[in-house]
Amino acid sequence: MGRRTAWVFRRRVIVALGGLVIGAAGCGQHVPHSGKSRADVVVKVMFGGQPVTAGDVDLNNLETGEGGGGALDHTGTARIPGVVLGDYTVTVLPPLSSPIPGENAPAAKIPPIDRKFQSPEKSPLKLSVPAEGREIAFDLKP
Repeated sequence: MGRRTAWVFRRRVIVALGGLVIGAAGCGQHVPHSGKSRADVVVKVMFGGQPVTAGDVDLNNLETGEGGGGALDHTGTARIPGVVLGDYTVTVLPPLSSPIPGENAPAAKIPPIDRKFQSPEKSPLKLSVPAEGREIAFDLKP
């Protein structure tokens, strides 16, 4: 193969691969399950009547794989937009410690969250999401 022929061949391969990459990039714009009906969910988490002001709320449907989640705010509320309609198990996870070594996490009074509330397989907290959305409160105090 001559120098010019090799150069032309390499150029064609690069152009072809570039087209594949550009074509594949367009595929990434598809939203999975985009045809499913969705609604917003608001979950309030209490412990003995007091709001749990840090941590995360997760929704899990172990049958369909659908889910959602949000962080608890200073009122103990997690707002979770666009949840696929259906039945979910709710888990409440305590906040993670500071990800940066040497820094302290923000001060928040976090009650001890029983491990059963942290596992989708064991949590007794259930939630059904209807078309009009859902607002619900849970108290985690045993």
